Amino acid sequence: MIDEIATQLEGFYPSELINSLLKSYEDLAGNYVRGKLGPSEVEGGRFCESVIRMLQYETTGEYTDIGVKLNLDKEIDKFRNLPQADFNDSLRLHIPRTLRVIYDIRNKRNSAHLGNINPNLMDAVLVLTSCKWVLAELFRTKFKILVSDAQAIIDSLVEKDIPLIQDFGGFPVILNPDLPAKDRILLLLYNRGEQGATRGELTKWLPPKMQKQISTNLHRLQHTRCFIHRDSSKTYLTISGEKYVEDNILPHL
Repeated sequence: MIDEIATQLEGFYPSELINSLLKSYEDLAGNYVRGKLGPSEVEGGRFCESVIRMLQYETTGEYTDIGVKLNLDKEIDKFRNLPQADFNDSLRLHIPRTLRVIYDIRNKRNSAHLGNINPNLMDAVLVLTSCKWVLAELFRTKFKILVSDAQAIIDSLVEKDIPLIQDFGGFPVILNPDLPAKDRILLLLYNRGEQGATRGELTKWLPPKMQKQISTNLHRLQHTRCFIHRDSSKTYLTISGEKYVEDNILPHL
């Protein structure tokens, strides 16, 4: 997925900036999945600096050298004052304002904790979700492939992140060995979002001892619980299934 996004952004931005952007995104997403919430927020700041330089390049043909400190407020003002006829609102307003939020979380929240409530998790979720939106928006405005393919990549990019699921080249591994088969199936489908999964994929992703019961579990989840829907090629999570995952599985991971 990241490689595909990099390919689509080539020709629009210098490779140095693309590499910096995607490295910071991969690092913050990886830290989030591993529960390293503070480092995830730090990488969010680096992500912002990469995007600012990309917007600089897009609007002027030049950008501040990596390693040179940026004045974020000054740059955001520059983007806001660009001619509306020449630049879309996403570049002028939406992306810069989102970066401002991410950057403030990185720089100003450590001293703003309220009482005994630690906001690290909700801050990390906000940072990761916002960075995903920015990355998807950059990609959306630059894609050179079929609209349907571009939409699939964006949908995959903004799918829900689940702690304790680690992805190995498209192979999701649930890191809780005690989770029963039906909950594993639901969690895997939750992770896939609107893409769904084929029966073969679900079978492959389950531990060997659970694979023999895949038919029984899929039948029960569909016809007894209405947690999944199956068509001729794929299995999808229903709204009821999604609610079950959020109420009964995620809180205990």
